[in-house]
Amino acid sequence: MNQSKSKTAILLINMGGPSNLTKVRRFMFNLFNDPHIMSAPQPLRAFVAWMITAARTPTIKEHYHEIGGGSPLMKWTKLQGDETSRRLSGLHPGIISVEAYSYISPRVEEAIANLLSEAVQKIIAVPLYPHYSIATFGSILSDLEKAREKFNLGDRLKIVGPYYKHPLYIKASVEMIQQALTQIDLSRPFHLLFTAHSLPQSFILKGDPYRLQVEKTVSLILKE
Repeated sequence: MNQSKSKTAILLINMGGPSNLTKVRRFMFNLFNDPHIMSAPQPLRAFVAWMITAARTPTIKEHYHEIGGGSPLMKWTKLQGDETSRRLSGLHPGIISVEAYSYISPRVEEAIANLLSEAVQKIIAVPLYPHYSIATFGSILSDLEKAREKFNLGDRLKIVGPYYKHPLYIKASVEMIQQALTQIDLSRPFHLLFTAHSLPQSFILKGDPYRLQVEKTVSLILKE
């Protein structure tokens, strides 16, 4: 895609993952070396991240091997980006969508640098986390603000906030649940189980809103 004709870009940002087994160690190190996940100062944080990575990489590699040898996250993020471009191109000709990741290339700063080199004038960043946690959305927000300062973006960089209670997100969640319900015998009792990624209790005690936002999402879904 020729980005030089576009003045506005949608930047979809996700965690990322290893595309193959040889990249597991680097991904793990980048993850645990994130100050929003491990608050220890450098160089201690890097040392601890290295120790954790060395200990856990063999097991993590086995898990990725069981699902095909790599993370499918980038594939689905790319599909989201392609569909975003397709839907917006009719309303805003020339708008593009690109992807960036927290722990693999292209990372946020790299992706923004690439866009600016292609004369993109406005960037709308969309962290693909519906709920806010310092370890996920907060980490991306920090990367974006560093890039804003480094490239002197000012208000040319817009950031979409958490959308855990947005009506369209709730509607999409309800539709997915309804689709799943068509595959079971509704004449028999069943349980609807909502699961979310875990978060250290210490984060919650410091005021991280993640759990409350997840609970709000669930309550809105159950009202539909």
